[in-house]
Amino acid sequence: MTSNSFSRISFAICVALVAVSATPVTLLAQDRDITVTPTVSYMWAGSYQTLDGDIKLEDGIQYGAILGFGAARNVRAELSWSMLSSRATFAPYYNNVGTSSPLMGLDIAMAVHYFQLGAVHYVDKGKVQPFIGMTAGAVLFHPEDVRIDGYASSDTWRFAICFVGGLTFNMSERVGLRIQGRLNMPIYFSGAYVGVGTGGASVGATGGVPIVQGDIGAGLSIKI
Repeated sequence: MTSNSFSRISFAICVALVAVSATPVTLLAQDRDITVTPTVSYMWAGSYQTLDGDIKLEDGIQYGAILGFGAARNVRAELSWSMLSSRATFAPYYNNVGTSSPLMGLDIAMAVHYFQLGAVHYVDKGKVQPFIGMTAGAVLFHPEDVRIDGYASSDTWRFAICFVGGLTFNMSERVGLRIQGRLNMPIYFSGAYVGVGTGGASVGATGGVPIVQGDIGAGLSIKI
């Protein structure tokens, strides 16, 4: 990892920590309802479409951690990080396509980091608590340093949202087993516009979801 990449990751972590530190102390201290949850999951990494073919990311094991705290009745705010060590390969659409493409033969290591902040809503069912929520933040696609036909790999940052749902099994007052599934969607914005017409003025943005990823996993939730 280059020093520039490390600086960007450190900056993202610092921004997330500042967001948590800005939360009112009364919320964080409420019944000391703070949990730390290391997680492990299996991620379906998806693929990214180009003009000549797909850049496919290899599925694999993802590791992460969640810091949660009570924000309101049956609502928890969560700060999370997760990382998948994957490989990116190029699959042309047609057999005769790709000899002139700089992506032909692409096969490089790729790390995918998600930095998220959001909230989940729990349904109080005693020892078993279903939950559903949404988070937002950033995703970093970090390839290994390579050059292909004069093209150099580089980090790619995108805004991302995640939808999460699952169950928490409370095994004791301080320890619980969390099982969850997530739908991860990086989003890019290609432009913005301002329109003025007979109906008034409007503003908007254009963009899309270049890749959809999902994971299913579990973690041990520890109350501190």
